[in-house]
Amino acid sequence: MSPRGFAPRQIAVPVLLLHGGMDRVVPSSHRQWLTHRCTSRGDHEQPAVPAAAARIRLPAAARPAALRPAAVRTAPVPAAPAAEEAQHREDKEAAADEKKEDPKPAPAPVKVTAKKTGFSKSILAPDRNYTSVLVTVTNNSDDKVDVNPLYFTVTDTGGTKHTAELGVDEKQIDTVDLAPGENITGTITGKGTFTPKYVTYTDGLLGDSLRADVK
Repeated sequence: MSPRGFAPRQIAVPVLLLHGGMDRVVPSSHRQWLTHRCTSRGDHEQPAVPAAAARIRLPAAARPAALRPAAVRTAPVPAAPAAEEAQHREDKEAAADEKKEDPKPAPAPVKVTAKKTGFSKSILAPDRNYTSVLVTVTNNSDDKVDVNPLYFTVTDTGGTKHTAELGVDEKQIDTVDLAPGENITGTITGKGTFTPKYVTYTDGLLGDSLRADVK
């Protein structure tokens, strides 16, 4: 018989040896040989069993290394390449940036709006041959803003610029100093009948100009 990788006398746990009495392949002398060489054993012959074998039953932990089942090894999962990790991180950052709301732009220091309105004749107007535009000035800055009808002009659709006519419209915009956060609304009136296109406001006559389309 081929070597088992250990000597029977090395077995220190109880062993039960079974053999079929009608076995014609493995003789009973084989069982007897193992019986005399195991230090702790039980010997039993089963006469009516035709196929027999001398079986040595040991717990897995007590078996010699040659008889223990091979351990199943799991291949380690390869780590993701550095380039893929960097790309994954960039994708997450890009997705987070998309979720962020775009910051609202800061309001202009001075805002001017203009829209069409009817001419409201005052007692100073000799006739009704005038065109008025309703203007609103809002001070979003931290400083005061000077507002005066003379700081405005009205340009018509033909490109003609009209200076402000004072006192002819009852709703004329007042001359005031706007504090931060304040606004004022009033009319700017030009001589003649025309279609206004935009209004230009110049802070203090020599300051920066702002243009507002007439809605």
